[in-house]
Amino acid sequence: MGKLVFFCAGISNNRYPVTNMQGVLINSATHGENKRCILNTLKMLKKFKYQYIILDSGGYQLIVAEQKGNLKKSGILDWLTPEHVMSTAAQFKPDIVMALDYPILDISDPEEQDREFAKKIFTNLKWARESIELKSLHCPESQLFLPVQAYNMKQMNLFFTRLDSTEFDGVSLPIRNASPQQIIQQFLFLQNIGIRKVHILGTSKFSSIIISAFMARHYFDWVSLDATTWGQHAQYGFYMHPDNLTAIKLKHGKKYPEINCSCPWCQYQNIYNLINLPNSDFFSIVLNHNHFAIENICTQAFDHSGSIDELQKFSTPRIPDKLSKESENLFKALRLFEILASEKEGYKKIAAVFG
Repeated sequence: MGKLVFFCAGISNNRYPVTNMQGVLINSATHGENKRCILNTLKMLKKFKYQYIILDSGGYQLIVAEQKGNLKKSGILDWLTPEHVMSTAAQFKPDIVMALDYPILDISDPEEQDREFAKKIFTNLKWARESIELKSLHCPESQLFLPVQAYNMKQMNLFFTRLDSTEFDGVSLPIRNASPQQIIQQFLFLQNIGIRKVHILGTSKFSSIIISAFMARHYFDWVSLDATTWGQHAQYGFYMHPDNLTAIKLKHGKKYPEINCSCPWCQYQNIYNLINLPNSDFFSIVLNHNHFAIENICTQAFDHSGSIDELQKFSTPRIPDKLSKESENLFKALRLFEILASEKEGYKKIAAVFG
């Protein structure tokens, strides 16, 4: 049995949960850009209560600059390097540090995907190898996770084949808009090649948590997720449903179904009371509620993952009708996972079933 951990991303001095957090995610581009940023972040972290910390590489900033068309002019490539990431890790001493990667664009055309992958795989392999060497010099006490920038299993397999190294502790997966069965296929591939620790980047979707809970309970030593939704949703007036994390926009003049939430912030409130609160109180309560709701779903899903039947019984009443087909495919894929986990290249058979 492994661990399932949720990491709060997007924290700041004036936006963070007041209760204990399972994990906090910071990144070397924002929080480690210079000495002042590092000192301010260290001071900020002392305010928080958390168990684990991840230092993300900040590779997302590269894709932002690329999409703006000023990757070279911005100068970010001059300082955001594997050396910068690992020397920043030496300052923060995170439990996990992510290797620097060059993210691939979110595109759907298969031919364009192949070109984008081919354009960036050599940089990603180079940075992965450099990160492996630099991690042992700067932050040997931290675990190193390698981001996998690939659109499909063939590309993922090519990355690991060409990397030809096992001197890392886990991988991180940017799942983007992957379906539940595609995520399960990725987990099966990683399980097939012997990887035991996985971090999923940027999601708090109910389906992703259900999958992660099952994987952590039975097949992996560590599965974690991070998201900014707990704070971003609160900022824009969205309350995350405690049963399935659906975002509900709160506004005057709208009728809401009865929602029973056990979090400390909702015990003496109902939806209509929240709407009538001053903005600062509303933001604080909804932010803390959203964080509690995500961590609580993670805990409950893990606790109910003793078997697929138990997990499905826990999940099904919580899933909106419009997602019932997706849920059906999710549990079908989990049952296939159990059958194929001991087979070499079993992940290919899930692809044959779901396409």
